[in-house]
Amino acid sequence: MRELGLDFGTLPTGKYNAVTDMPGVTAIATASGGSVPEGNVGAGVGMITMAYKSGVGTCSRNIKNSLGTWTLGVLMVCNFGEREDLIIKGIPFSRMFPVNEAPTHRNSNITIIATDAPLTCPQLKRLAKRPPLGLSRVGNICRWGCGNIEMAFSNYPWIHPQAKPLIIDNAEFLDPFIMAVSDASEEACLNSLFQAETMVGVDNQVREKIPVEQIITYLKNSNRLR
Repeated sequence: MRELGLDFGTLPTGKYNAVTDMPGVTAIATASGGSVPEGNVGAGVGMITMAYKSGVGTCSRNIKNSLGTWTLGVLMVCNFGEREDLIIKGIPFSRMFPVNEAPTHRNSNITIIATDAPLTCPQLKRLAKRPPLGLSRVGNICRWGCGNIEMAFSNYPWIHPQAKPLIIDNAEFLDPFIMAVSDASEEACLNSLFQAETMVGVDNQVREKIPVEQIITYLKNSNRLR
């Protein structure tokens, strides 16, 4: 995981962070539809964002156009930033929840974008460059030494004999997908924070969860939540 920029640091308490082929086999064998576990699961166990415990976050959007209705989903392992960077719905919450601790390690995010829309490889590459736009809304300034790893794919049945040969390259068709990636990336990051729980790691070091109830109450009082 460290080769991908995900330094587990003091979390979790296990002596080894080795991953074998068995977790992958198990994940494929037990895959199912429905909601996706978020927070302290999988690679998200050791993640820290804005000095709070974070983890895995997901989000999806439906996109309607003349060709049909398409789904775009984002899965993110969130791991970046300092407390002073935190912004939610345009509000700098770092001023409300200050912290006196050493800066976190320079780390990276991993983002996977999935869609069933008929997008080509060049178009998917363009989508894969958009998650940082959404992350900037929560305060990610890509500090020196940090980075982002993104991948985008489509399961549109290009080789299916009944598949329509759709290759569309215009702003009217593509812009909604770009907007969806940005919006879903922001929400996936927030979900990774809001779904994570406080964790105790090496030498009893504690990484607190974000104060969800306080933040939601403030956002409601500020008319930032619908």
